[in-house]
Amino acid sequence: QHALQALAETLNTSSDAAEQVRAELEPCRRLALKLDELTWKQGLASGWENHLWLVSTSDFNQDHHQYRHQLQKLLHHCQQRQPYSSDWLRLAYIGVPSVYGQDLYHYLENNGGRVVFNEIQRQFAMPQPGNSLAEQYSNYTYPYSIYERLKDITTELNRRQVDGVIHYVQAFCHRGIGDIIFRDAIDLPILTLEGNNDFFLTNHIKTR
Repeated sequence: QHALQALAETLNTSSDAAEQVRAELEPCRRLALKLDELTWKQGLASGWENHLWLVSTSDFNQDHHQYRHQLQKLLHHCQQRQPYSSDWLRLAYIGVPSVYGQDLYHYLENNGGRVVFNEIQRQFAMPQPGNSLAEQYSNYTYPYSIYERLKDITTELNRRQVDGVIHYVQAFCHRGIGDIIFRDAIDLPILTLEGNNDFFLTNHIKTR
């Protein structure tokens, strides 16, 4: 809380004003988490839609009013769909959002697999908002220890009945070290993919 107050003073505002903005953004975050539920629980939203709308909660595409309106329309549209078949593989995506994300999600769905858990993207939506801005960001796992992330990941893998995990690491990023820890702690098949500046899947990655 001290750090937030100091930051607010530096930016010539106040922690109370920041809390007001937090409250204003809360409906958008709630809608994003509703889409997440439609993805894993009801099978009415795709892994790509889940990725796109959850990752966008980082800045709400610079217009949270428009974000909210467009997401409400998508949620209504999702409710009219037939759910995905229960035969499809249920996959988790952990790690930073991929540079070739759009290609990856569509490729998986063309081959009978769907992502029902996007780890970091979901964290952007602040699934544990708490009672204050300080508490909300204390619950936000991404900046902290990999073991804090692991608690969240293992809980969600079980809850969402995941069959396998894709761990994406960005080339030359220190977070790739965590792959060893994940493989030791997660009792599921894990495929590690590394990306750099390729915005589309290579044949090598498709084969893997």
